Amino acid sequence: TTKNAFSIRGSEYTEDGAGDSFQRTESASVLTSSPLLMLDTPQSTIKSKFKLELKNMGINTEYDEDMRRAAMKWEKVIVGDLPDIPKRRIKSLFGDDFNATVQQDVDDTIIGYRFGDLGLGPDAVGLARPIHVRSNANGEPISTISGTMVFSEAAFQRFSQTQIEATIEHEMGHVLGIGLFTSGACWDDFNHCSDDSFAYKCPRAQAAYNALGFSGALRVADGETEGSACGHWNEKSFESVMWTDLMTPSYTNTKPMLLTAVTIAALEDLGGYEVDYAAAEGPSPWHDSTMSEFKESLAMRASIYTQEEGNKHGSTSSPLQMKNLFWSGTWILVFLFYAMAILASITSRSDHIR
Repeated sequence: TTKNAFSIRGSEYTEDGAGDSFQRTESASVLTSSPLLMLDTPQSTIKSKFKLELKNMGINTEYDEDMRRAAMKWEKVIVGDLPDIPKRRIKSLFGDDFNATVQQDVDDTIIGYRFGDLGLGPDAVGLARPIHVRSNANGEPISTISGTMVFSEAAFQRFSQTQIEATIEHEMGHVLGIGLFTSGACWDDFNHCSDDSFAYKCPRAQAAYNALGFSGALRVADGETEGSACGHWNEKSFESVMWTDLMTPSYTNTKPMLLTAVTIAALEDLGGYEVDYAAAEGPSPWHDSTMSEFKESLAMRASIYTQEEGNKHGSTSSPLQMKNLFWSGTWILVFLFYAMAILASITSRSDHIR
């Protein structure tokens, strides 16, 4: 793993506040895997450099293999290496969540988990949050160093295998930042996300959503499901198709929950992850174009979005940019002066010969 510069910023998420609770519906039943076989799931050829380490902080080991399989899925989605975090930089990787101090080197992300009572009512089956994050120069979180997940043991005992897998994968997505990096550019907390009619704010996931054939804005959950507001995709964003995205707030027994290109693009929108769209489940958003062309279109969309945002807030130049502009103009004037002098000399010489 590369050892680049990084900054560590403590998470502001709390279990009873911005922490995520994944809900299930009362009518949820066994969801077979057969619908997935009819969907286009391309195979990636990229060798991932991303490592997602898991640490069981409880006594229930029955679901350790399910945890590992879920981690492997996210390791195929995120393929870029992240800066190593040396042991000495973080005193407790999981904060106070497990009443235990865990201190070790991290390559690239580590998640601690356990089973227990969530204290959030009978419908809550999982709780997740990032604890320590890598930040950009503006102090915005861009990738997760460490995070925690807590699951309802009673719920898992009555769940089908498909429900168990979807729940784990969903909560891991939140630990990685989806829906919970509320101080960044893409996700708002509940007090602010409704200011723009619950519309998602960043360009790549919006572009991927439209590339899949959906029209209009990609929207985040508006709170119809308790605990879901602003940190999930809106269920209605996918109501017209026979599948739904993994990061919607409720488990459903009528549609397969897929880790789609929309959620993968949302990871890329955070700014700290290199992703592989070939790991997406469900329809391919690039249609007749190649994947590289699709990624180029997302990058172009992001560039246009950045330019539009800059125009909204007024275009400003830094002192360094102004200095460079000054010297560039000066050298241009000097060049023009000498060019005119040479031209005058040639003209004079021509007149003399003639």
